[in-house]
Amino acid sequence: MELPDYVRRHRESLVMKPKTDHGGRDVYIGAEVDADSWEEVIDEALSGDWVVRSASRSPRGLFR
Repeated sequence: MELPDYVRRHRESLVMKPKTDHGGRDVYIGAEVDADSWEEVIDEALSGDWVVRSASRSPRGLFR
């Protein structure tokens, strides 16, 4: 399987970001962007060093 094809088909469960960025800049959450925007991110990622990973939910709780 080709990674770009996988990333296209599984947008809702993935996150992509540039490898060298930090501080949450340029992080794209597939579930929060439309398909056209996701395709633009894929094109940009193919021309540089990017990371793609499974999206995860942070635990939430009430702290007192």
